[in-house]
Amino acid sequence: MLVVADTLKPTSAAAVARLRGLGLRPVLLTGDHERAARDVAAAVGISEVIAGVLPAGKVDVIKQLQGAGRVVAMAGDGINDAPPWPRLTWGWPWAPEPTRPSRPAT
Repeated sequence: MLVVADTLKPTSAAAVARLRGLGLRPVLLTGDHERAARDVAAAVGISEVIAGVLPAGKVDVIKQLQGAGRVVAMAGDGINDAPPWPRLTWGWPWAPEPTRPSRPAT
């Protein structure tokens, strides 16, 4: 069996705590497997997890959140995060070299 996992940055939990301190409700929306997503979320202090979502499905999830009256911002690091960007109120690409679709328009 081969297991691949993202490495959490040491500052991730503090960053999530700061978001909460601003009155924001972080949500982990990911294509990753539910168990892996919940483990990551627990490690950084995120209680709301929406896992197993394909890139196009992220658009639907964001529409649902917005339909429930939530303002949605998103941070993402790659092409899998590109489809929902046009629907966002705010978006932050975060990667040393984000892929073209995740870069902000200029």
